[in-house]
Amino acid sequence: MYIAFHVSKAMNPHEFFPAIQDILKAAGGRPHWGKMHTLGREDFAEMYPRFDEFCTLREQMDPTRKFGSEHLTQLFG
Repeated sequence: MYIAFHVSKAMNPHEFFPAIQDILKAAGGRPHWGKMHTLGREDFAEMYPRFDEFCTLREQMDPTRKFGSEHLTQLFG
């Protein structure tokens, strides 16, 4: 299931994302890695049991970050 929240550009998402994320996280939800959220690497490591393995594989497969972004670098290292 996919749930999306769309708001006016004038609104600050950091005012409501933490509350929404807590509710969805409690229900076992996980955010899309490339979409806006306020979670960090530690949060993803908790939600994805093999997250560190993924990060290691990602480093091996894309060492120059051709398929990355600043946002993904913060999440994956």
